[in-house]
Amino acid sequence: VDFIFDFGSPNAYLTHRTRDRILNTGPDRADIDTQIPWLATGLVGLFLILVAFPRLDAYPWTAPDELHHLVVSRNIAEHSAYASGNPEIGFIYFDHVDSVGPSVLAPVAAAFSVFSPTLILARVVMGLFFLVFALGIFVLVREHWGSQAGLLSVLLTTLSFGTIYLGRSLYGEVPAMMFLVWSMICWGRSIEAERGHLFALLAGILWGLGILAKTFLFLSAFPIIAVWIYDRLTTKRIDWSCVALPALGGVGVLGAWYGVVNHFSYLVPDEISTLFLYRHYLMFGIPSTLNGLMWFLQQPVYLVGLIGIVWFTVTYLFRGKMNPALLVLLMTAELYLFWWLFFTPSTISRYTWYSCAILGIFSGPALLQGVELVRSSATGRARKIGVAVVCGAILLSAGFRLIEQLDLIYVKDEAWDERNLAAHMRTIPENTVMATGYWPLSMNMDFMTGRRVDGIEDLSQIDDKYEVIIYNVEIHPLDPEVLENSERFGRYAVVHRDRK
Repeated sequence: VDFIFDFGSPNAYLTHRTRDRILNTGPDRADIDTQIPWLATGLVGLFLILVAFPRLDAYPWTAPDELHHLVVSRNIAEHSAYASGNPEIGFIYFDHVDSVGPSVLAPVAAAFSVFSPTLILARVVMGLFFLVFALGIFVLVREHWGSQAGLLSVLLTTLSFGTIYLGRSLYGEVPAMMFLVWSMICWGRSIEAERGHLFALLAGILWGLGILAKTFLFLSAFPIIAVWIYDRLTTKRIDWSCVALPALGGVGVLGAWYGVVNHFSYLVPDEISTLFLYRHYLMFGIPSTLNGLMWFLQQPVYLVGLIGIVWFTVTYLFRGKMNPALLVLLMTAELYLFWWLFFTPSTISRYTWYSCAILGIFSGPALLQGVELVRSSATGRARKIGVAVVCGAILLSAGFRLIEQLDLIYVKDEAWDERNLAAHMRTIPENTVMATGYWPLSMNMDFMTGRRVDGIEDLSQIDDKYEVIIYNVEIHPLDPEVLENSERFGRYAVVHRDRK
């Protein structure tokens, strides 16, 4: 299905038309400017640091999924338990709810072991993943289009939808993409090198680590297979070793981890797998596509820019020297968008990030090519206007995103409520029995304070043993009298039952 979807698109038409020209698939080093001022490189690096590391305890707000990953990382560091929960209520080993794997959680746990489990430290580790991802973008684009395009791609990918948010949070998306990009760099070099066996094996290892980071990255296997099949039908440049060795490396990494899980299977209370748990994201459907289409239509400027980048990639890139690694990335972006629209409810916009980030990688050369077309006297007037609109859309959406994110990073404080509630809870006597009707708060306070707060589904039937009840008043409104006698921390109200 993926082969038909991708090579039934303009990709196939353009590459087939230019088969003679794609026989030489390596970049023309004479045409690439590899020199760029150190000042520009330093400024881009400084920009990445300034959006990745400041005020990590204030933005973004710690969502329930991130809390789950934080708790598992802490348990690895403190209790040598790859599990959610805690010693008091019990562990859930290899919790299938946790869709982020050991290639992300292990480095965070290692940092926790050396220092102490804190939200800031976990997010610093994620920031380092983000920097390595940005470096990979630069290396990948530089090899094909030059340093200027590489730096521009780094900037525009950073200012793509969701990149800064995910780069500052303990999620698996940025590490997974980081592993995929570096895997494609190694795979591309293994194809071009006379003896690229080490690069080929490393490509597979990195790809396997990417799947461990985020299970849904396994979808990228279909574009890889499609590119290999197309190569066998056309140029036959991809040697068998460039397929077998990456497969060996990837299967080796995944097999080693699943061997560990199988060895400790006696600790797992059920047989439910992560894929089974998230099976509703693998079921085809049409009605949900409206949600996804509306998401894009509500961002018309960004949509115009994305369409322009796609058009550039499928027309300009493949007219010249086709690069298998870049082709895999393009097809992966298409496939993830197809998956989000037709196989998910299209309500979790975070899942569009894979496509947005990959198109961000292509945005640097697309923008530079657009500027050249606008400046060229050979370009027709109508085409100049169209290209100028697309370039303007790319820059405008990046500018809007920059203003939005700088405001969130340096001005607002999304985590004020939880941070101050945690500070208050540390002053409550340790033997106090507490409960809340907002279940994510249980994990939050467990991680931030080490205190047990039981999640109660129905607060109207709460047991008398609970001395302190924490309400999220946005979800569970309180009577004015009760609210007045509570201790308020933003959306949270702490009610001491003996004070009612």
